[in-house]
Amino acid sequence: MDTLCRSCKKPIPEHARVCNYCGSPQTLFGHFAAALKWIGGIATVVSLVLAVNSLINLSQIQIEKREALYELADAADQLRDDGDYARAWALYLDAEKLDSGSRRVRRGQEILAEQWLPNIHITGDETFTDIVNLTLPTLMRALVRAEGSAKADFQALIGWSHYLEQRERRIQDADVPALYARALELDPSNVYANTFLGHWYFSQEGDLEKGKAHFIRALDSGKHRSFVRDYQWSALSNLKHKTTTGDAKHILVRGEQLKMIQQMMTFGEPWVIGRRDTMPREALEAYGQPHRSKYDWFEQLWPVLEPEQHLQLVTSMEGEFTEHSYLRPLGQFLLGRIHEKSNHRQQALEIYQQLDSSLLANDRLRVAVDTALERMTGQLPGYGLLRTDPLAFHANSLTNKAFEHADYALAMDYFDELVSMVHYQQELDKVELAIEALKKGAARLAQSEGQERSELIDSYWNLNGALGELLLYQRSLDESVVQFKMLAEDQNLRRWMQMDAYYNLACSLSLRSQTGTDAAQQLQDKEQAVASLLQTIEFGYNKWEHIKRDADLDAIRHHPNYIRVMTGR
Repeated sequence: MDTLCRSCKKPIPEHARVCNYCGSPQTLFGHFAAALKWIGGIATVVSLVLAVNSLINLSQIQIEKREALYELADAADQLRDDGDYARAWALYLDAEKLDSGSRRVRRGQEILAEQWLPNIHITGDETFTDIVNLTLPTLMRALVRAEGSAKADFQALIGWSHYLEQRERRIQDADVPALYARALELDPSNVYANTFLGHWYFSQEGDLEKGKAHFIRALDSGKHRSFVRDYQWSALSNLKHKTTTGDAKHILVRGEQLKMIQQMMTFGEPWVIGRRDTMPREALEAYGQPHRSKYDWFEQLWPVLEPEQHLQLVTSMEGEFTEHSYLRPLGQFLLGRIHEKSNHRQQALEIYQQLDSSLLANDRLRVAVDTALERMTGQLPGYGLLRTDPLAFHANSLTNKAFEHADYALAMDYFDELVSMVHYQQELDKVELAIEALKKGAARLAQSEGQERSELIDSYWNLNGALGELLLYQRSLDESVVQFKMLAEDQNLRRWMQMDAYYNLACSLSLRSQTGTDAAQQLQDKEQAVASLLQTIEFGYNKWEHIKRDADLDAIRHHPNYIRVMTGR
């Protein structure tokens, strides 16, 4: 008897286990086995799909990781090329965490170490040793696989790393010159090795000739000239500081500095020494200090360059000096000396005369300019009188210089100091001449027009006060009484000025009361002396011990008003 298939519904034998049409099982177990097969197939497909998806995800992660690494490395490259070495190194380390074996990162670190160490600068708490500890392993790793000139570069930088560490820690754990020499064996013209070894000979051994030879080789390599010049100047400066100022070796080093500057100008090299883009101070100060004869080595340095080279060097820097820079007159003075030495006497004289008209009495080049003018003209210039007869010079300023001129103020200071010296029994021979000069200056000031009284009040007081004190010291008492009475009663003066004038008036009257034979006049002088002293005290004078010791007031010690006011003081 037939029955229908469980799957396709076609007639099949009643006890058939499998449909002969569709092949489907006809028993319950058969159906279960078939279901398991389907489930297994589906699981296999799902596993395959998941595996493929995992591979896709893993690949995407690797792609993203690689992109992140390159982004960090590219950013580090940019910071490195901008000179921000510390931040660049930090980014390379971040990139290295993503792939510790990345050639891209290793190469970036090697280039960074190669740039950082020659241009090393430290800030804050950072040390050279900190930077060396970061970069030295990278240099050692690079040295192993490098060849030729690149290997020499890394070898030289390793030597420089040890030098920096030794200089900072004051240890000697490596033969630095030997490390440089090893680099030169690999590449005799290597710019780093020659520069660092030249720097070593200058800075550490003080050997000018050996150092020069290596710097010449470094420059002849044609590479990194700004770097070489920076180290050359630094090394010359270090060597200069190790010499005795003004001795033969010191002058030789100064000469090498001038030669270096002149060569840079000849080849059109930019001045980038110490990250600065101008060289006026360094260039001019190489000639010494003309205002201090002990430190002026212009004559010794003259043979170092040709006259035209000296002229070109100093002239080229005129535009670098600001109007108020002390370097401007120094540069002009050097130009004058160069023209004078080159026998261009008219040009030299014009420069010296221009300086003479612009410099003040106390400018530091004043003596040098006066000496140069006297040398060229055979005559002492106007300011020369300041050294040969200062009183006459300053007296002339009081009567001829404008009140706002610096020389007028200098004259005020001079006479103020002169009064103090007279009081201390110095310069006594100048009292008469000083009184005469002060009288002329005071008369001129009294007749001046167009000046506000307040602008001249200090000059008015200084002149007349100094004149009064010299008259008092000279015991020209009639004149000193008139002088101090005029000042004491001048309501335009400041209170302290009037107080001082009243005190000196009291002294003058007290002293005058002890002279002459007119008893009535003597008594009147004592009364007025005491009244002036009381007025001084009323203005605020409270130097009681000075009043008690001042011999000028001895004549009024027994006056009742003196006793009254001084009792208990």
